[in-house]
Amino acid sequence: MKYISLLLAAGKSSRMQGIDKVNAVICGKPLWKYSLEILEKFSKVFLITKGGSTRFDSAKIGFEKVYKSEKLKDSDIIIFHNAANPFLDSRELKLVIEKAKKHGAAITGNIATDTVKRINGEKITLH
Repeated sequence: MKYISLLLAAGKSSRMQGIDKVNAVICGKPLWKYSLEILEKFSKVFLITKGGSTRFDSAKIGFEKVYKSEKLKDSDIIIFHNAANPFLDSRELKLVIEKAKKHGAAITGNIATDTVKRINGEKITLH
């Protein structure tokens, strides 16, 4: 059994009003690197490819590249993660892998909230 991770990092960051969220530097490193460091505990980077115009397109492109270059077995686990959601942790990833082994597929998620805020003078605005 092998683990293959697809870190989806293409996109326009359209809700960030022009700020490139995935490449934004947070505490000295780009946002995508936080997810990559967790994923690399389970699999190593072997391919970087241009993404699609949507997250779905990027996932499809990535999967097709993996499918063509790897001899996949039914027991192999393919992990998709959106680099714009950097708070992946090893515990959560281990849990979703365990569930995928048991059920054939698994997904994890969190309740979405709009937490991006800007300070404009003395006012805080949501975006």
